[in-house]
Amino acid sequence: MVRTSQWTLPLLLAMFASTACAQEPRTAHVNDAAAALPEFEVASVKPTDLRGQVKLGTSVYPGGRVQILGCELQALIRIAFHLTTQRITGGAAWTSQVKYDVEAVAPKEAAIKDLRYGLFEISDERLRQMLQSVLIRRFQLEFHTATESADVYILESGGRQPGFHETSAAPSSAGQVRIFWNKRQLALDAVTMPQLAKFLSGVLGAPVLDQTGLSGRFDYTPERTDPDSPDPKIDMVAAALNFVHELHLKLQRTKGPVEIFVIDRAEKPSPN
Repeated sequence: MVRTSQWTLPLLLAMFASTACAQEPRTAHVNDAAAALPEFEVASVKPTDLRGQVKLGTSVYPGGRVQILGCELQALIRIAFHLTTQRITGGAAWTSQVKYDVEAVAPKEAAIKDLRYGLFEISDERLRQMLQSVLIRRFQLEFHTATESADVYILESGGRQPGFHETSAAPSSAGQVRIFWNKRQLALDAVTMPQLAKFLSGVLGAPVLDQTGLSGRFDYTPERTDPDSPDPKIDMVAAALNFVHELHLKLQRTKGPVEIFVIDRAEKPSPN
């Protein structure tokens, strides 16, 4: 299971629980939870302008400037708490429908060095915690976690030498996390096994738990037998399963405990 931090989420949940037992006003314990987190120096949350072409995605720039475009609250939660879509539930219908743009800048003293990002991913833990604070304060977000038995995949070593290799270049501190299509096949560029598991979770529609025991970052470039032919319509699931086989890994489907992020309450923020 991928976590934002060993302590952040349990700490927030404990604070929610303790304040709820004390029957304090909702706003008080929302602000208390946010106070446990680092904050951006400045942050803007606005509804996405839906006129014309709507941009979607996350970018992180030098200095710790974050831009997230065209994302619903549930997608923002996915980024902030390092979750997959399947592990988020609850909330009113608008939380998966209304799109927002978030732009924020970390304080200079935070000295953010890890600028890697993906479509729904921010690598730097402190930036994710700052985004958590924005969601708690601006959306009045309240949540808890629950453990459910569900279909899961276990990503394991296939018992052979891996079909990929540890990256030889110094890991980049900037740019996109690279799991990408190369012609009709998938490729890796300095990707960790938890990142691969998260990517596979999105494709397979069920949580993928990394139990490979492999640390570090890895590269894989597939051999293309017919690179000049046009790309056919890709069966994403079949391609992903074949990709795992090429990497000499294996996926075992089973039932297992899955921690679910439950939205208890959220309010639409006023634009700023």
